Amino acid sequence: MEGIREDWDRSAEIYDAFNDAPDSYSRSIEWPCIRKLLPELRGRSALDIGCGTGIFTFLLEQMGLSEIVGVDLSEGMLALARKKAQARGSRAAFLQGDAARIAERLERRFDLVFSSTASHYIADLDALFDGIARCLAPQGVCVLSAIHPVYSAQYPIAHGETFPGDDEWTVRYLDRRVRAYVQPWIEYNDGCENRLSRSYHHTFGDYANAIAGAGLRIARMEEPMPPEEWRETSPGRYEGYLETPVYMILKIEKANGRGGVFMEKKEMLTHIDHTLLKATSDWAGITKLCDEAIRYHTASVCIPACYVKPLHEKYGDRLNICTVIGFPLGYSTTAVKIFEAQQAVFEGANEVDMVVNLCDVKNGEFEKVTAEIRAIKQAVGDHVLKVIVETCYLTEEEKIALCRCVTDAGADFIKTSTGFGTGGATLEDIALFRANVGPNVRIKAAGGVRTAEAVEQYLSAGCDRIGTSSAVKELAE
Repeated sequence: MEGIREDWDRSAEIYDAFNDAPDSYSRSIEWPCIRKLLPELRGRSALDIGCGTGIFTFLLEQMGLSEIVGVDLSEGMLALARKKAQARGSRAAFLQGDAARIAERLERRFDLVFSSTASHYIADLDALFDGIARCLAPQGVCVLSAIHPVYSAQYPIAHGETFPGDDEWTVRYLDRRVRAYVQPWIEYNDGCENRLSRSYHHTFGDYANAIAGAGLRIARMEEPMPPEEWRETSPGRYEGYLETPVYMILKIEKANGRGGVFMEKKEMLTHIDHTLLKATSDWAGITKLCDEAIRYHTASVCIPACYVKPLHEKYGDRLNICTVIGFPLGYSTTAVKIFEAQQAVFEGANEVDMVVNLCDVKNGEFEKVTAEIRAIKQAVGDHVLKVIVETCYLTEEEKIALCRCVTDAGADFIKTSTGFGTGGATLEDIALFRANVGPNVRIKAAGGVRTAEAVEQYLSAGCDRIGTSSAVKELAE
């Protein structure tokens, strides 16, 4: 472990220059494949394990993340990552730590856990994937790019400080001894003296068993091809890659909700909008709610708009603030809702829950509904917009039509209820939403979700957020 850390501390700048070049394997092969596997990231949180100098951290941040944390063993790598972040005006945070034990340090959940070519530097895959499972939100996704087992199988076996000969680059697939070799960014750098790097070789079976053992499942595996133009411009490079591919890229999910794993209460809390919207909500009750949200790491607090500014002044970035507009009846004019949304964001709200105009819905004016949602989304910009459709007043046809409205308007969530209508969320409505919203729209259940058991049922059914307060106390026990 210490040798690997020291090696990367010494290699930070030459590694960054080699791997962040436009024609590098990372840019030409790895990243295009990774992008295909990523979920919608706008407004979401991500953890980059083995972030190195932040090459992929910054690429992911550009996709609209609200938060990204990069973790690496090497302080040398992290120092360069922080320097780049400052130059870019990036909000990425970088922490030093052992990837296999990162869950113990962070004690929180992320919508995306990402890792690029770090797993072959970790001896214990079981510990790595157990940590990933603990850091991954219930409906979250892990995208892990690993050095292909066929490629790492050819790395020479370590023999002290002896440099390997060309004849030692031969496939030894089931040999799990430590490997030692000269990294390409060192070997092909005339200004750098050759030195050995060490890593581990893991087989396909090692990955599959560690993933399953952590309560995860492989949703997709990609083995990306080299760029087609290399066939003409770099035929040796192209053919060499076909013979020993460099990358195996996995999309991994939690097995819960698919006949799988019990969901920990701490995980469920990270998907709750801790809510207090009563007309008589006082400052003592609101601050108690906020203190609980921080203590239990809930996704947000959902509070009346009049409290947004003082709460933001009191808690700052420690608190993710959500408020409501057009609430609870939804028939304010679009201009009024836009003003409410803009003021909420200006005063410190990170998320806005709007109520659709049910008058327009009942009149069948769905283009008008879509236009209003789109205008409010434009008003809040990169902040999260949830659209409350108040399912208790809707026919099935109206619910389906509103799924299209929310999707076409570019909103982030569809939400079942205000909690002030004649009914709240139902599992049947969640199933209907899942079948009819677009891939970039997430689902929030609210109204009547009062127990830990109910929270787990709705998360397993496909919800990403739950609006509740009564369940928080039970989950926190």
